[in-house]
Amino acid sequence: MSQKLHQLIQSLSKSEKRYFKLYAQRFSDKEGSLKMVIFDNISKQDSYNEELLYKKLAPKLTKNRYAVEKVHLYQMILDSLRAYHANSFMEVELLQALQTIRILWIKGLSSAAQQMIDKYKKLLYEEFGGDSVYLLNFISFEKLMVYSVVPRPQQQAHIQQLLTEYDATLKMLDETNEMSSLIAKSNYLRNEKYCPRNPKLKNECFKFLMHPILQEEMEHLRLTNVHKSLRIRFHIAKMLKDYDNMWLLINRVIEALPPILKGQETALNNYCLNLVSKMEAALYVELPNKDRLIETLAAEIQAIPEEYGSREKIVMTVYLSIFESYTTTLKYWIIKKNLSKIKTASLELLAQLERMPDIVAYAKSESTNQDLYFEIYHNLAKAYFMLGDYGKALDYNHHILDLGDRHFMAWDYRKAFLFSLLIHFELQNYQLLPYQIDKLEHFLKKIEAPFMLENQLCKFLKRIIAFPSGHAEQLALFGLLHRKITPLLEDPFEQFEQFDFDYWAWVKALAQ
Repeated sequence: MSQKLHQLIQSLSKSEKRYFKLYAQRFSDKEGSLKMVIFDNISKQDSYNEELLYKKLAPKLTKNRYAVEKVHLYQMILDSLRAYHANSFMEVELLQALQTIRILWIKGLSSAAQQMIDKYKKLLYEEFGGDSVYLLNFISFEKLMVYSVVPRPQQQAHIQQLLTEYDATLKMLDETNEMSSLIAKSNYLRNEKYCPRNPKLKNECFKFLMHPILQEEMEHLRLTNVHKSLRIRFHIAKMLKDYDNMWLLINRVIEALPPILKGQETALNNYCLNLVSKMEAALYVELPNKDRLIETLAAEIQAIPEEYGSREKIVMTVYLSIFESYTTTLKYWIIKKNLSKIKTASLELLAQLERMPDIVAYAKSESTNQDLYFEIYHNLAKAYFMLGDYGKALDYNHHILDLGDRHFMAWDYRKAFLFSLLIHFELQNYQLLPYQIDKLEHFLKKIEAPFMLENQLCKFLKRIIAFPSGHAEQLALFGLLHRKITPLLEDPFEQFEQFDFDYWAWVKALAQ
């Protein structure tokens, strides 16, 4: 209890602490004062020290009494937090309303209870379309009060209506729970255990896609779940490198979106997220005027704050999508090897990093957005490598390596490791390279995936760095390495590395 109490007190904001003290004043007897003494002393401790705290309080209470007071203080703080946040969360308001309805019903005030039921049922239908477990509670109470508030001739029909309403809500909740389960399974398939080069991935994905909700017959689904189902299929197509299907699906996802209205943050967030996905899908398919399409999509995403409201009114995830649009644009020009566009896109992304450092800090700290943090710095590292500024490339690559592999997907972190070898080679850090190569080889073994390009690069670089830059033996070894890795391009997963960075072209250039 001591550690839990310390953690709870340390987690309180200044306003929550102030509210607690006001809340505790109602207990103005000696017991209440004693709790406040314990509270104040624990607040001052950055790390909890039980003995030091008890020494300060020993003259006033025994150890047993101290233990009891801590339990009561913990509960009192939770009570004050519930009161403080009563109007902050709809769930709190709904639970309080259900308690009030129960009290009114027990007191025989059925009409007043029915009025509250009508009010909150209307709210739940407006906010969630009826897809809320709380709605079941309000309907259950309403069934209890039918005989008190509904005239006898209409009672049977009203009961039947409530049963139909209850069944419809249950059906919605079942569909929502099933969709949540599918999203969780999809995320599981995308984690490091199921690396894109895992030979079992294809069969696992096809088996997963056989689920009825993910089949074409989706007419029975609500519009929001049609959208979610299509997005799941889009991510699976992306994993399987099924680019044409990715493009088809993301266009269907966008068509399935409801109209965007000002003030509807969720709809705006979905719209922005899907435009970013459309940019990404466009990278991998052959389309006319692709350059123009990428720039148009990026401009549309980046104009959202001006069109839909101030930064304070737009949710954080929308700004993350805006960052992703700048990053995807840079990635596109890296694939195209257009140096002037790479320079322009890099400067635009860096300007955004300076303008909104808090968004990048959020992406870095939140596990669900760390893939964006990776993409930002990995693409900046590639950009400056191609521009010949290897020092900057190394700095940006270290943003990823310094965080460690537990923050990123295994196959993403592997890219930063691999790219580190190329940068150090160009900087002629030959004494450091053996250590870097060993680290990458160890990491590849740890994630147990057959990375053939990486293994060949590691194997040859160990021999290549035995000779000075430009030495005939070094050029010959690069030529042999190029002949070894060229057949790998027949493997679609190895070929996909060209979208990240053309390692084949880099090796070939050094062989000439």
